[in-house]
Amino acid sequence: MKALLMVPVMLKVSFSSPLVLNSSLSWTASNFVSEMKFPWLLSIGNIRRSFISSISSCLYRMLTEVIESNDNTLELKLRDEDISVMLIIQHELLSKKDIDFAGVILKHPLIRDYIMRIVTKKEDPAVALKEASANASKYLEELGASIKTQLRS
Repeated sequence: MKALLMVPVMLKVSFSSPLVLNSSLSWTASNFVSEMKFPWLLSIGNIRRSFISSISSCLYRMLTEVIESNDNTLELKLRDEDISVMLIIQHELLSKKDIDFAGVILKHPLIRDYIMRIVTKKEDPAVALKEASANASKYLEELGASIKTQLRS
C-alpha cells in the first residue's frame, strides 16, 4: 500500500546575503530535494527586489510504502529521501518511554530506499510517529529562533 506521508516538520530556508532578481522566477520540484514545494517563496513578478534573511516555511512530503503494520509495529519504506529527516524523527521517537525500538536503515547504497521500523509497548506506532514529527518540528522552530537571535546580536 503506497501512501503520501505528510510529516509536519517545518523546514526553514533563509538567504544570508542579499538576493537581487531582475526577472520573474519560477521554482519547480527539480530545484529542491524530495519535492519540497515553495509556491510563495519568491513570487515577485517582474519587480526588482532584494531579500535579506527572508524566511519561508514548507511542508516536507515523503513518498512511503507501508510494509508492515499491526498493533505495536510499523515498518515503512521511504524512497528517494535524505536520511537526516528520518534520523531526527528517530531521535524523537527514542526519547519516549513507550518506544521499544525505532530505527532507519539504507537497503542498498546505490538505491536510496530506506526502511524505518517503529516498535512500541502499548501505543499505536502511527500515533507515536505523528507525535515525534510534531516534536521535531517544534524543536527545529526553537533552534531556528535561537540561531536567528544569536546572529542578530
